[in-house]
Amino acid sequence: MAKGFIFKKQVLCDECYQEVVDFEIHAGRERELPPRRMIAAKECDRCHAILEPEEEL
Repeated sequence: MAKGFIFKKQVLCDECYQEVVDFEIHAGRERELPPRRMIAAKECDRCHAILEPEEEL
């Protein structure tokens, strides 16, 4: 599995997450953004890019 970020019930890659958050902030829709939560997923729901595998420690 790989790492993706949850935003409004979608799994997003880092790039799409930043775009959506920036849009929400500039549109004035989100005063307080939800905390950035990481989830295991295979691909981004928005751009369908394969997510990078999670690094093991």
